[in-house]
Amino acid sequence: MVLTQSELVYFFLDQGWKPFFLEPVECGLDEVKFQLQREIEVAIADGRHQMVREILTFLDNHRQPEIAEELSALIPVHLAEDSPQLERQSAHPMTSEVIQGVLLKYLQNLDLKPRVLGDGDGDLADQCGREMKHLRAEQRHDVVVQLGELAERLNLKHKRIVVNLRESRRAIRRANQLTVLKAYKESPNRSRREYEAAILTAWLADPDCSNYVDLLSNVVAFRQRKQASMLNLNAFESEWVDYRVNKRLWNALSKTVDGDLRSEG
Repeated sequence: MVLTQSELVYFFLDQGWKPFFLEPVECGLDEVKFQLQREIEVAIADGRHQMVREILTFLDNHRQPEIAEELSALIPVHLAEDSPQLERQSAHPMTSEVIQGVLLKYLQNLDLKPRVLGDGDGDLADQCGREMKHLRAEQRHDVVVQLGELAERLNLKHKRIVVNLRESRRAIRRANQLTVLKAYKESPNRSRREYEAAILTAWLADPDCSNYVDLLSNVVAFRQRKQASMLNLNAFESEWVDYRVNKRLWNALSKTVDGDLRSEG
């Protein structure tokens, strides 16, 4: 029996996930492979990793192994596999040479040539931090996070490790959030009001990210242009957009503060 898009939608709903791109219609999955791929990408960005694994198992169990295999390739390596594992060591502390070997082996497994690690006899923690800084400059935030977490488990301590790990985690979090917001914008199953609310929620969680304010400005400007003939505000568009955006941000922040005060009371 052929698995339909409708059956898959209901499976998503049972998992607590309202699909962005799939709809409950009776058609085969071959017709909506692109939509399903986007759905999986957004779910991964939203942190629903276990749900994604269950979806792939569901597809495999319903005679869709090819689609399941294709979609599994979307899962980042550090999620599809266990994080870099340390081989079982003796009770004695690991030497610098052993620790360096573990870090170099991790980079080697990713076909990455180290730029700093293993170069000379300098402080190993400092070398690791500088390697992470180089990788962060190359936008390899996933590798930076994995290398930093591995360094922590190896008890390497350095300010550069802490800073680069924190910044790459934030970069990944923001990139994932922007992926989710793009899905809100392009989804036939979400309204513009839901999109705006999602932007405000993202900004409240990370107000230092100017990308959210830019997205909100685009939403407000789009709505304003639809009303431009009535409002006759073309000459003051940027000022009007800034005013409306700031008002929305203030209202969202005020509701959050009021909610926190009520919960404390």
